[in-house]
This record gives sequence, C-alpha cells and structure tokens, in this order.
Amino acid sequence: MLLVALVAGVTTNAARRHETNLYRVWRGPLTIFFVGNIPVFLALHATGVGLAASFGVYVGGSLLGAGAMIAAHVVTQTRINLVHYAAVLDRHAHTDTLTGAFNRRQFNADTEQLPPSAFLLLLDIDHFKRINDTYGHDTGDQVLVAVARALREHARPADRVYRLGGEEFAVLLCPCEEAAAPVVASRLREGVEGSVASLAGLPSERITMSGGLVPLGADRRQALRRADALLYQAKRSGRNRVVHEGPGEVGRTLAPAT
Repeated sequence: MLLVALVAGVTTNAARRHETNLYRVWRGPLTIFFVGNIPVFLALHATGVGLAASFGVYVGGSLLGAGAMIAAHVVTQTRINLVHYAAVLDRHAHTDTLTGAFNRRQFNADTEQLPPSAFLLLLDIDHFKRINDTYGHDTGDQVLVAVARALREHARPADRVYRLGGEEFAVLLCPCEEAAAPVVASRLREGVEGSVASLAGLPSERITMSGGLVPLGADRRQALRRADALLYQAKRSGRNRVVHEGPGEVGRTLAPAT
C-alpha cells in the first residue's frame, strides 16, 4: 500500500506537469497498480501459489485497481465540471457578458427588492454612435467595458452597476440619503469623464455620460420612466450632466464644473 501511494503521487504530479487529466493518461493508473502490486505478486508466489495463479491475481488486481481509479476520477471530474458550468450559467443569467456589469434581468429583480428610499441613476454615453462610426464596433465595445469599470470603481461598495442595453447603464444607490444621492451621481459622471477615454485607448477623445437621478419610490416602472425623461432633459441641456429629481422638484441640473 505504501508503494502504491508513492507511485500514485509521482505519477499524478507528472500528469499535472503535463496539464492532462489522469483518466486520459491511462498509463498513469496502470503504472501505479502494476508497480504497486509487485509485492502482492511476490508474496503470493513465495507462499506456494503457482506462478500462473500469482500472475493472474497480480494482473487482474492491477487492472481492477486502475479501472476503479480512472472511474473515480471521471466521476469526480464530471461533478466538478457540472458545478463549474452551473456557476457559469448562473453568472451569465445575471451579468452582462461584455462588461461584467449586472444585466437588465438582475436590475428588474433588484428594483423589486430595494426599499423606496433607494435612488435610481440612469446613464447614457454621449455621442456613442459617433464613436462606433469613427473607430469601429470593437473600440465601441472597449468603451462600454471601460464605462462599466469606471462606474464600479467610483460607486460606493453598496451600489450596484447595470448595463441595461446598448450604451445605457443604471446604478442603484442603496442605502442613500437624499442629500448624498446627487453627490454620488456627480462623482460617477466625473469618473467616467476623467478615465474612460484613457481606459478605452482613446486619449484624444472626451467620453462623457448624461443621466437622470430619481428616488426609486414605490412604483419602480414609473421611476424608470421619470429617470429616462430626465436623462433626455440632460441630453437637451448640453450633455455631460445629471438632472436630479427630488421631492417637489421637476428636475435640477447637476452640470459639470466650469
């Protein structure tokens, strides 16, 4: 048994160095048991069992042991792969595959669970079509990835960043006090303006976002519509700004500092 353990360790390490699975390298398990069972063969023969019988037990036991080892490895590896695939599918079901931000499905689920005191920030990249037309869609994808990264880096730990589709993003601010929400929104907008062009490999460009900020309230669909209306108000007001809706306010512009 000690010899089997030693040979198994050496063979397994060799298989790992060659980056192969043990069950694919059939020589590994065979080597382990044919070498490890040599003392069994010698012991049987030494106690008077005939050479043919001893050899038959030796070969049969080695083959059974190797087969069991391969089967156990296959079962274990299959279970590991299934768990991995399940995790990948679950991640893809809730995240945007391009940017790594949460997707619309997760956004819809989260807005139903958050308290009314949360805030919704809806953001859209300014002149994104021009970026795609000028530099191509691959560069446009790099801009989307950079925007998601900048939003995550400048958001608070409890905030969640979503890509809703195309160049449209959302950030749920929760928990967030009424006075703090505009400050966070401005920081996110400034973070995009200050870092995305460089992150996307377009240092000569100025990439900005416009947004609408509203309290989430009890009617989540209505909040999304209000945020969308304020976003377009920000676009009409000159872009690179967030229009904020507070209690009793129709919309107050949080424009960039001049």
